[in-house]
Amino acid sequence: MTINPNEPAYPSQNLDRVGNPCENLNYGMPVRAEIASRIMAGLASNPEFGEGMPIEAARISAVWADTLLAELNKSDEPEAKNT
Repeated sequence: MTINPNEPAYPSQNLDRVGNPCENLNYGMPVRAEIASRIMAGLASNPEFGEGMPIEAARISAVWADTLLAELNKSDEPEAKNT
């Protein structure tokens, strides 16, 4: 399964009053933004990282999120056979 970074992290579908699915979907935050926000929260909670560096924390978080998604998607590729 390939992870699309632009797909919703937690997709859901609204239900009507009797529990039937409605046509509209709630897409929510994209996977990439969800991962980056969790990384940034970890950086912000670390006093060693330093205060007043939100731009650097955002940049690092985005790079790490992209790296994680690329690595997870790489594991879906068939392994090369040694011949």
